[in-house]
Amino acid sequence: MFFCFRWILIQFKREFSFDDAQCIWEALWSNYLTPDLHLFFALAILMQHRDVILNNDMSFDDILKYVNNLAGELVYGGLLQDAEMWYHKYTYLKARRPEKKPLSLREPFVNTYDHLMTAAAPSSSPSPPPSSE
Repeated sequence: MFFCFRWILIQFKREFSFDDAQCIWEALWSNYLTPDLHLFFALAILMQHRDVILNNDMSFDDILKYVNNLAGELVYGGLLQDAEMWYHKYTYLKARRPEKKPLSLREPFVNTYDHLMTAAAPSSSPSPPPSSE
């Protein structure tokens, strides 16, 4: 998540309006659920833009540019709820893993992504770019 470094460093200040940033800071700094809620919040943002990133087969540099261009463009509504959902899904998967097997986010995530998205009411996501078909 190196391309999200600025988000975490300045706690999403550039990505949202000042009023929205204050609401986000209040949630993040209250240690609600976990002191690492900022990571799940960043995941919620990335998941909103997942289709755009994957459909355009973006390289690391392209993702970095895309993420930096989101500054001031993100909508706060629903992101905290999505971050909370991802936290609960992570803790659920972590609790179900075998004792000696290291936790891999990729395998359970890939296998359960469709199920998670149908089970939870995600916030609105951006429209994917028009296809060239």
